[in-house]
Amino acid sequence: MTDSFSLVLLAVLGLAIGFVGGLVGLVLGVVRFPLVLGSEISASVAAGTNIGVSILGAFTAAIRHFRQNNIHRRTFLVMASTGAVGGFLGSLITKHVPVNLLLLAIGIIVSYEAYVIFSGLQKKINPSQENKKRNSVPIESLIGFTIGFLGGLVGLVLGSIRMSVMISVLKMDPKVAVGTNLASATVMGHLHC
Repeated sequence: MTDSFSLVLLAVLGLAIGFVGGLVGLVLGVVRFPLVLGSEISASVAAGTNIGVSILGAFTAAIRHFRQNNIHRRTFLVMASTGAVGGFLGSLITKHVPVNLLLLAIGIIVSYEAYVIFSGLQKKINPSQENKKRNSVPIESLIGFTIGFLGGLVGLVLGSIRMSVMISVLKMDPKVAVGTNLASATVMGHLHC
């Protein structure tokens, strides 16, 4: 898929995905990945390309959230650093994983992300519970590393999983979870490449 029409189509779809992602606070690499996979030579090249595009979207949005004070700095530092290590290790393994297994893992993760997003839409955030579990560096580290490793393996930032865990497990205000997630995705995605 290298002709001019295909490139324009990818650009238009990329713009649309970026716009929708901006509305919901996610880079939507899960939606973009199949398009990139169809235009690249291999699954590992598509994964790297998708991560690169995700970095640009996350960085741009994170700047805005930083200015609005919507980033929990300690959680960002913990999850970004442990997620970057996990992502780096996962990306090292990618080239040794059979393509069919990689695609199966992506399918499972995307299905799980959809479940998490749709089940999370039905739950109300209880403001009185906010900040109760946000002082747990070991939990944040485990979450960051695990999601980073899976993301590095499959070439996705997995922001929808990380953000929903920030809200449901760490009890973060959704605005702060969005900003912290996007800032973390910027660092983690950068080190995946």
